[in-house]
Amino acid sequence: MKTKVRWIIGGASIATLVAACGWLVLTDAPAYQFLVRLYVDKRFLKHTLREWGVLAPVIFMGLQALQVIIAPIPGELTGILGGYLFGQWVGLLYSTIGLTLGSVAAFAVGRWLGALRSATGKCCRLSGQFTARRISPE
Repeated sequence: MKTKVRWIIGGASIATLVAACGWLVLTDAPAYQFLVRLYVDKRFLKHTLREWGVLAPVIFMGLQALQVIIAPIPGELTGILGGYLFGQWVGLLYSTIGLTLGSVAAFAVGRWLGALRSATGKCCRLSGQFTARRISPE
């Protein structure tokens, strides 16, 4: 029963996140416009990162981590972007840190989903055994 509740909570969380992102895109919200402008206008991106100051590398590493976890974000583009924004070697360092953090997070999510699957599979096998015992004339 506990894993069923976890699946329901996880499914509801994912559905809420997808609905919120869809709503931002469909309503052309200011947050969505800002992200699109960052993606399209490289000068605006560089200016915005300079305004962020010390947080710019942290945000870039977060973007690199997200591109590992969320498939549609192009990884080649973000790697080149790091070199363009921070320089070749510093961009490589920030990119590597972000990619490592993203890989660790993706591994943790995969492990968590695998644990849920094995717990659910075990539960299904047990219910099948109980059904077989009821039907069996033994």
